Amino acid sequence: MIVANDVSTPGLGFGSDSNAATLLWHERDSIAQQAIDACPKFALAREILLRALTLHHHKTSMSAESDAQHGTTSPTSPAAIDDQETP
Repeated sequence: MIVANDVSTPGLGFGSDSNAATLLWHERDSIAQQAIDACPKFALAREILLRALTLHHHKTSMSAESDAQHGTTSPTSPAAIDDQETP
């Protein structure tokens, strides 16, 4: 995921309590985007985190589904992590 904001917009970004951004991410065979209008920075951060968590959940669900179909475990799946020895 990429978070892009226009640093030249007066009243947003550095020295301000507000910001705006466009989120970009890969979705199947295309690039999806979500524009977030000017809002308090904490609200913008919340939206970024929600999108990142949604994308992560979708990715891990797809990976687990694929593992189950093929009888394998991905190196980052919870089962694989539980099986690894700690130093």
